[in-house]
Amino acid sequence: FFLILYFIFRTIGRTTRISKNIRRWKKMRRYRKARQLTNYGLCQLAEGDWQRAEQTLIKAAQITKSPLINYLAAARTAQAQQAYERRDNYLRQAHMTTKGSGIAVGLTQAQLQINSKQWEQALATLKHLNRKDPHHRYTLKLLMTVYKQLHDWAQLQKLLPSLRKYKVLSGNELTLLERKIYRALLAEAYQKDTTTLIETWKAFSRHWHHDIELIRAYTHYLIAHREDARAIALIENILKKQWDPVLVENYGLAHGAMPAKQLNSAESWLKKYPQESQLLLCLGRLSIRDKLWGKAQEYLTDSIQLAPTTAAYKELGTVLEALNEKEAALKVYKKGIEQTDENCH
Repeated sequence: FFLILYFIFRTIGRTTRISKNIRRWKKMRRYRKARQLTNYGLCQLAEGDWQRAEQTLIKAAQITKSPLINYLAAARTAQAQQAYERRDNYLRQAHMTTKGSGIAVGLTQAQLQINSKQWEQALATLKHLNRKDPHHRYTLKLLMTVYKQLHDWAQLQKLLPSLRKYKVLSGNELTLLERKIYRALLAEAYQKDTTTLIETWKAFSRHWHHDIELIRAYTHYLIAHREDARAIALIENILKKQWDPVLVENYGLAHGAMPAKQLNSAESWLKKYPQESQLLLCLGRLSIRDKLWGKAQEYLTDSIQLAPTTAAYKELGTVLEALNEKEAALKVYKKGIEQTDENCH
Protein backbone atom coordinates (compact mmCIF):
# COMPACT_ATOMS: atom_id res chain seq x y z
CA PHE A 1 0.00 0.00 0.00
CA PHE A 2 2.87 2.30 0.84
CA LEU A 3 4.60 1.56 -2.48
CA ILE A 4 1.40 2.19 -4.42
CA LEU A 5 0.94 5.58 -2.72
CA TYR A 6 4.60 6.44 -3.31
CA PHE A 7 4.38 5.74 -7.04
CA ILE A 8 1.07 7.64 -7.35
CA PHE A 9 2.46 10.80 -5.66
CA ARG A 10 5.70 10.53 -7.59
CA THR A 11 3.80 10.30 -10.89
CA ILE A 12 1.63 13.29 -9.93
CA GLY A 13 4.75 15.32 -9.01
CA ARG A 14 6.49 14.40 -12.26
CA THR A 15 3.38 15.28 -14.27
CA THR A 16 3.12 18.64 -12.48
CA ARG A 17 6.78 19.42 -13.19
CA ILE A 18 6.34 18.48 -16.85
CA SER A 19 3.29 20.73 -17.06
CA LYS A 20 5.21 23.64 -15.49
CA ASN A 21 8.13 23.06 -17.85
CA ILE A 22 5.78 23.04 -20.84
CA ARG A 23 4.19 26.29 -19.71
CA ARG A 24 7.61 27.84 -19.13
CA TRP A 25 8.79 26.67 -22.55
CA LYS A 26 5.68 28.14 -24.23
CA LYS A 27 6.20 31.40 -22.37
CA MET A 28 9.85 31.62 -23.39
CA ARG A 29 8.91 30.73 -26.96
CA ARG A 30 6.33 33.54 -26.99
CA TYR A 31 8.88 36.05 -25.65
CA ARG A 32 11.46 34.97 -28.23
CA LYS A 33 8.87 35.36 -30.97
CA ALA A 34 7.90 38.82 -29.64
CA ARG A 35 11.57 39.85 -29.58
CA GLN A 36 12.11 38.60 -33.13
CA LEU A 37 8.97 40.38 -34.38
CA THR A 38 10.01 43.59 -32.61
CA ASN A 39 13.46 43.50 -34.21
CA TYR A 40 11.92 42.74 -37.58
CA GLY A 41 9.41 45.58 -37.18
CA LEU A 42 12.16 48.05 -36.21
CA CYS A 43 14.13 47.02 -39.31
CA GLN A 44 11.06 47.62 -41.47
CA LEU A 45 10.64 51.00 -39.80
CA ALA A 46 14.26 51.90 -40.54
CA GLU A 47 13.75 50.82 -44.17
CA GLY A 48 10.67 53.03 -44.51
CA ASP A 49 8.21 50.16 -44.96
CA TRP A 50 5.67 51.92 -42.76
CA GLN A 51 2.59 49.74 -43.24
CA ARG A 52 4.31 46.39 -42.67
CA ALA A 53 6.36 47.82 -39.81
CA GLU A 54 3.17 48.96 -38.07
CA GLN A 55 1.53 45.53 -38.46
CA THR A 56 4.62 43.68 -37.23
CA LEU A 57 5.17 45.95 -34.24
CA ILE A 58 1.55 45.74 -33.07
CA LYS A 59 1.57 41.97 -33.48
CA ALA A 60 4.67 41.83 -31.27
CA ALA A 61 3.12 44.25 -28.75
CA GLN A 62 0.22 41.84 -28.16
CA ILE A 63 2.52 39.03 -27.00
CA THR A 64 5.46 40.83 -25.44
CA LYS A 65 5.88 41.46 -21.75
CA SER A 66 7.10 45.08 -22.32
CA PRO A 67 5.19 46.63 -25.24
CA LEU A 68 6.40 50.23 -24.70
CA ILE A 69 8.97 50.21 -27.52
CA ASN A 70 6.49 48.55 -29.88
CA TYR A 71 3.77 51.15 -29.33
CA LEU A 72 6.20 54.08 -29.56
CA ALA A 73 7.66 52.73 -32.78
CA ALA A 74 4.17 51.98 -34.13
CA ALA A 75 3.23 55.60 -33.41
CA ARG A 76 6.14 56.69 -35.61
CA THR A 77 4.96 54.46 -38.45
CA ALA A 78 1.43 55.90 -38.18
CA GLN A 79 2.94 59.42 -38.18
CA ALA A 80 4.82 58.62 -41.39
CA GLN A 81 1.49 57.60 -42.97
CA GLN A 82 -0.18 60.79 -41.63
CA ALA A 83 -2.55 58.60 -39.63
CA TYR A 84 -2.60 60.94 -36.64
CA GLU A 85 -5.56 59.29 -34.90
CA ARG A 86 -3.83 55.88 -34.94
CA ARG A 87 -0.61 57.55 -33.81
CA ASP A 88 -2.29 59.06 -30.75
CA ASN A 89 -4.05 55.78 -30.00
CA TYR A 90 -0.73 53.89 -29.94
CA LEU A 91 0.73 56.53 -27.63
CA ARG A 92 -2.22 56.11 -25.25
CA GLN A 93 -1.71 52.36 -25.24
CA ALA A 94 2.00 52.84 -24.54
CA HIS A 95 1.14 54.99 -21.54
CA MET A 96 -1.54 52.56 -20.24
CA THR A 97 0.56 49.40 -20.57
CA THR A 98 3.77 50.73 -18.98
CA LYS A 99 3.94 52.38 -15.57
CA GLY A 100 6.24 55.40 -15.25
CA SER A 101 6.32 56.01 -19.01
CA GLY A 102 4.41 59.31 -18.94
CA ILE A 103 7.38 61.58 -19.71
CA ALA A 104 8.81 59.30 -22.41
CA VAL A 105 5.45 58.89 -24.13
CA GLY A 106 4.63 62.59 -23.81
CA LEU A 107 7.96 63.67 -25.29
CA THR A 108 7.52 61.24 -28.18
CA GLN A 109 4.06 62.65 -28.80
CA ALA A 110 5.33 66.24 -28.68
CA GLN A 111 8.21 65.44 -31.05
CA LEU A 112 5.85 63.79 -33.54
CA GLN A 113 3.45 66.73 -33.32
CA ILE A 114 6.34 69.12 -33.99
CA ASN A 115 7.44 67.03 -36.97
CA SER A 116 3.94 67.28 -38.42
CA LYS A 117 3.81 71.03 -37.64
CA GLN A 118 0.94 70.63 -35.19
CA TRP A 119 2.28 73.51 -33.11
CA GLU A 120 -0.74 74.17 -30.89
CA GLN A 121 -1.13 70.46 -30.01
CA ALA A 122 2.61 70.19 -29.32
CA LEU A 123 2.41 73.25 -27.06
CA ALA A 124 -0.43 71.72 -25.03
CA THR A 125 1.50 68.44 -24.66
CA LEU A 126 4.70 70.18 -23.60
CA LYS A 127 2.96 72.49 -21.12
CA HIS A 128 1.46 69.41 -19.45
CA LEU A 129 4.88 67.72 -19.30
CA ASN A 130 6.50 70.90 -17.97
CA ARG A 131 3.98 71.07 -15.12
CA LYS A 132 4.77 67.45 -14.22
CA ASP A 133 8.54 67.96 -14.37
CA PRO A 134 9.66 71.62 -14.65
CA HIS A 135 13.35 70.58 -14.63
CA HIS A 136 13.30 68.30 -17.66
CA ARG A 137 15.83 69.73 -20.12
CA TYR A 138 14.45 68.14 -23.29
CA THR A 139 10.93 69.34 -22.48
CA LEU A 140 12.30 72.87 -22.07
CA LYS A 141 14.18 72.61 -25.36
CA LEU A 142 11.07 71.48 -27.26
CA LEU A 143 9.02 74.22 -25.58
CA MET A 144 11.58 76.72 -26.80
CA THR A 145 11.27 75.35 -30.36
CA VAL A 146 7.47 75.60 -30.32
CA TYR A 147 7.41 79.14 -28.90
CA LYS A 148 9.85 80.24 -31.60
CA GLN A 149 7.67 78.73 -34.32
CA LEU A 150 4.57 80.41 -32.87
CA HIS A 151 6.48 83.71 -32.50
CA ASP A 152 5.32 83.84 -28.90
CA TRP A 153 8.26 85.96 -27.75
CA ALA A 154 6.71 86.97 -24.43
CA GLN A 155 6.36 83.33 -23.33
CA LEU A 156 9.82 82.54 -24.65
CA GLN A 157 11.19 85.39 -22.53
CA LYS A 158 9.54 83.84 -19.46
CA LEU A 159 11.24 80.54 -20.32
CA LEU A 160 14.72 82.09 -20.36
CA PRO A 161 15.47 81.66 -16.59
CA SER A 162 14.76 77.90 -16.82
CA LEU A 163 16.82 77.54 -20.01
CA ARG A 164 19.70 79.26 -18.21
CA LYS A 165 19.31 77.46 -14.86
CA TYR A 166 19.20 73.94 -16.32
CA LYS A 167 21.85 74.66 -18.98
CA VAL A 168 19.60 73.70 -21.90
CA LEU A 169 21.73 75.90 -24.21
CA SER A 170 25.37 76.91 -24.24
CA GLY A 171 26.25 80.42 -23.12
CA ASN A 172 26.64 81.69 -26.70
CA GLU A 173 23.40 80.05 -27.87
CA LEU A 174 21.52 81.58 -24.95
CA THR A 175 22.89 85.05 -25.75
CA LEU A 176 21.82 84.74 -29.40
CA LEU A 177 18.36 83.56 -28.38
CA GLU A 178 17.94 86.33 -25.83
CA ARG A 179 18.97 88.96 -28.40
CA LYS A 180 16.51 87.51 -30.91
CA ILE A 181 13.69 87.64 -28.32
CA TYR A 182 14.40 91.27 -27.42
CA ARG A 183 14.61 92.31 -31.07
CA ALA A 184 11.26 90.63 -31.71
CA LEU A 185 9.72 92.31 -28.65
CA LEU A 186 10.96 95.68 -29.88
CA ALA A 187 9.47 95.00 -33.33
CA GLU A 188 6.12 94.08 -31.75
CA ALA A 189 6.19 97.21 -29.59
CA TYR A 190 7.04 99.37 -32.64
CA GLN A 191 3.87 98.09 -34.34
CA LYS A 192 1.79 99.36 -31.39
CA ASP A 193 2.77 102.85 -30.25
CA THR A 194 5.65 105.01 -29.01
CA THR A 195 4.87 104.54 -25.32
CA THR A 196 4.90 100.73 -25.63
CA LEU A 197 8.18 100.90 -27.55
CA ILE A 198 9.89 103.01 -24.88
CA GLU A 199 8.50 100.97 -21.99
CA THR A 200 9.60 97.73 -23.66
CA TRP A 201 13.15 99.10 -23.98
CA LYS A 202 13.20 100.24 -20.36
CA ALA A 203 12.09 96.76 -19.21
CA PHE A 204 15.26 95.17 -20.62
CA SER A 205 18.11 94.63 -18.18
CA ARG A 206 20.88 97.28 -18.24
CA HIS A 207 23.24 94.82 -19.85
CA TRP A 208 21.13 94.80 -23.02
CA HIS A 209 21.01 98.62 -23.13
CA HIS A 210 24.61 98.42 -24.40
CA ASP A 211 23.98 95.79 -27.08
CA ILE A 212 24.73 97.37 -30.48
CA GLU A 213 22.23 95.25 -32.43
CA LEU A 214 19.38 96.17 -30.09
CA ILE A 215 20.39 99.85 -30.08
CA ARG A 216 20.40 99.87 -33.88
CA ALA A 217 16.85 98.50 -33.97
CA TYR A 218 15.60 100.69 -31.11
CA THR A 219 16.95 103.97 -32.55
CA HIS A 220 15.57 103.06 -35.99
CA TYR A 221 12.11 102.50 -34.46
CA LEU A 222 12.37 105.73 -32.42
CA ILE A 223 13.10 107.74 -35.58
CA ALA A 224 10.19 106.06 -37.36
CA HIS A 225 7.95 107.17 -34.44
CA ARG A 226 9.33 110.76 -34.65
CA GLU A 227 11.16 110.37 -31.35
CA ASP A 228 14.28 111.85 -33.02
CA ALA A 229 15.62 113.69 -29.97
CA ARG A 230 15.60 110.51 -27.89
CA ALA A 231 17.34 108.58 -30.69
CA ILE A 232 19.97 111.31 -31.20
CA ALA A 233 20.85 111.42 -27.49
CA LEU A 234 21.22 107.64 -27.29
CA ILE A 235 23.33 107.41 -30.47
CA GLU A 236 25.66 110.21 -29.36
CA ASN A 237 26.14 108.52 -25.99
CA ILE A 238 26.94 105.12 -27.53
CA LEU A 239 29.29 106.50 -30.22
CA LYS A 240 31.42 108.08 -27.49
CA LYS A 241 32.25 104.54 -26.35
CA GLN A 242 31.91 102.42 -29.50
CA TRP A 243 31.91 103.29 -33.19
CA ASP A 244 29.18 101.76 -35.34
CA PRO A 245 28.42 102.70 -38.98
CA VAL A 246 24.75 101.64 -38.72
CA LEU A 247 24.18 103.98 -35.78
CA VAL A 248 25.89 106.73 -37.76
CA GLU A 249 23.43 106.10 -40.60
CA ASN A 250 20.51 106.29 -38.13
CA TYR A 251 21.96 109.55 -36.79
CA GLY A 252 21.87 111.05 -40.28
CA LEU A 253 18.21 110.02 -40.69
CA ALA A 254 17.13 111.58 -37.37
CA HIS A 255 15.51 115.01 -37.69
CA GLY A 256 16.74 116.88 -34.63
CA ALA A 257 15.37 120.24 -33.52
CA MET A 258 18.84 121.81 -34.04
CA PRO A 259 20.33 120.45 -37.28
CA ALA A 260 23.37 122.75 -37.03
CA LYS A 261 24.29 121.31 -33.63
CA GLN A 262 23.72 117.78 -34.95
CA LEU A 263 25.99 118.56 -37.92
CA ASN A 264 28.73 119.90 -35.63
CA SER A 265 28.61 116.72 -33.54
CA ALA A 266 28.95 114.55 -36.64
CA GLU A 267 31.79 116.69 -38.01
CA SER A 268 33.70 116.15 -34.78
CA TRP A 269 33.72 112.42 -35.55
CA LEU A 270 35.22 113.05 -38.99
CA LYS A 271 38.61 113.87 -37.46
CA LYS A 272 38.87 110.35 -36.10
CA TYR A 273 37.10 108.52 -38.96
CA PRO A 274 37.89 110.44 -42.18
CA GLN A 275 37.55 107.37 -44.42
CA GLU A 276 34.11 106.24 -43.19
CA SER A 277 31.76 106.45 -46.19
CA GLN A 278 28.70 106.06 -43.94
CA LEU A 279 29.78 109.05 -41.85
CA LEU A 280 30.27 111.16 -45.00
CA LEU A 281 26.76 110.16 -46.15
CA CYS A 282 25.44 111.14 -42.71
CA LEU A 283 27.21 114.52 -42.96
CA GLY A 284 25.78 115.02 -46.44
CA ARG A 285 22.24 114.42 -45.18
CA LEU A 286 22.70 116.75 -42.21
CA SER A 287 24.14 119.45 -44.50
CA ILE A 288 21.08 119.11 -46.77
CA ARG A 289 18.83 119.57 -43.74
CA ASP A 290 20.73 122.76 -42.87
CA LYS A 291 20.59 123.80 -46.57
CA LEU A 292 24.37 123.89 -46.84
CA TRP A 293 24.33 122.67 -50.46
CA GLY A 294 28.03 123.11 -51.27
CA LYS A 295 29.13 121.26 -48.13
CA ALA A 296 26.54 118.55 -48.76
CA GLN A 297 27.79 118.05 -52.33
CA GLU A 298 31.37 117.70 -51.11
CA TYR A 299 30.52 115.18 -48.39
CA LEU A 300 28.34 113.08 -50.67
CA THR A 301 30.90 113.05 -53.50
CA ASP A 302 33.58 111.86 -51.06
CA SER A 303 31.21 109.18 -49.73
CA ILE A 304 30.56 107.87 -53.26
CA GLN A 305 34.28 107.78 -54.04
CA LEU A 306 34.88 105.60 -50.97
CA ALA A 307 31.82 103.35 -51.40
CA PRO A 308 29.17 104.11 -54.03
CA THR A 309 25.67 103.44 -52.69
CA THR A 310 22.17 104.08 -53.98
CA ALA A 311 21.40 106.24 -50.92
CA ALA A 312 24.42 108.50 -51.53
CA TYR A 313 23.54 108.94 -55.22
CA LYS A 314 19.96 109.79 -54.30
CA GLU A 315 21.04 112.45 -51.77
CA LEU A 316 23.55 113.90 -54.22
CA GLY A 317 20.81 114.13 -56.87
CA THR A 318 18.70 116.09 -54.37
CA VAL A 319 21.58 118.53 -53.82
CA LEU A 320 22.14 119.03 -57.57
CA GLU A 321 18.44 119.67 -58.07
CA ALA A 322 18.55 122.30 -55.31
CA LEU A 323 21.51 123.89 -57.11
CA ASN A 324 19.39 123.89 -60.31
CA GLU A 325 21.75 121.45 -62.07
CA LYS A 326 18.95 119.33 -63.51
CA GLU A 327 20.98 117.44 -66.09
CA ALA A 328 23.71 116.52 -63.62
CA ALA A 329 21.03 115.43 -61.14
CA LEU A 330 19.45 113.09 -63.74
CA LYS A 331 22.84 111.48 -64.40
CA VAL A 332 23.38 110.94 -60.68
CA TYR A 333 19.91 109.43 -60.23
CA LYS A 334 20.64 107.09 -63.16
CA LYS A 335 23.88 105.96 -61.51
CA GLY A 336 21.92 105.31 -58.31
CA ILE A 337 19.47 103.06 -60.21
CA GLU A 338 22.39 101.22 -61.83
CA GLN A 339 23.92 100.74 -58.38
CA THR A 340 20.64 99.24 -57.15
CA ASP A 341 20.63 96.79 -60.08
CA GLU A 342 24.24 95.77 -59.33
CA ASN A 343 23.35 95.14 -55.69
CA CYS A 344 20.37 93.00 -56.74
CA HIS A 345 22.60 90.86 -58.97
